Amino acid sequence: MLRWLGAGLILCAGLLTRRTLLSDARAAQDTRRALAAEFVEMEAEIRLLLTPFPTLLRRKRGAAADAFFARAADALARGAPLPEA
Repeated sequence: MLRWLGAGLILCAGLLTRRTLLSDARAAQDTRRALAAEFVEMEAEIRLLLTPFPTLLRRKRGAAADAFFARAADALARGAPLPEA
């Protein structure tokens, strides 16, 4: 009986670890997709409306992309070159 309990606990631990890893990978993939969609939208605004890049960075985006664009806007405001930002 004790062996079955141990085997069940090991199996559950493996399944929970797999679930956590898949969840982390899915969250990272969602973030990459959100950033890619925002870059496409920003490209269209720059081409069609001639909106300045710093203005685009300051706009509110989706939650996944906000932190990335906020850091880039802060770096540009401090005078960092675009590749570093």
